[in-house]
Amino acid sequence: MSTIGHESIERIAALRAAHGIACVDSPVSGGPDSARAGNLTLLAAGAPEAVAAVKPWQLRIGKKVFVMGDRPGQAQVMKLPMWILEQAARVWRFAMIQGAGNQDVTAIARVMESWAGVEVRRETQP
Repeated sequence: MSTIGHESIERIAALRAAHGIACVDSPVSGGPDSARAGNLTLLAAGAPEAVAAVKPWQLRIGKKVFVMGDRPGQAQVMKLPMWILEQAARVWRFAMIQGAGNQDVTAIARVMESWAGVEVRRETQP
């Protein structure tokens, strides 16, 4: 139930499988306040029968369980694209505040250019 990265959970799952023990990858999202309120969101990845077996326990601490796939590690990967998407949304909101609200996605590139002090241009033809 920790966010430890897909490589770690894949190793753990392989060690367990060697002994006939199923592993469910289940990182949690929500933080301490959500945990106290029982409102966590859980991701799950593993053999369908193992995921089904742990779901009642997951729902004791969380409101939602999203199944990400049938291999431990897939939930880890999804939780990490979610962080990337959140960051991209923040950059887009910043670009809008800077006056790019009516522009397309290339406005984000211009924001990044200003932070880095560079200009992204296409390669010129010889």
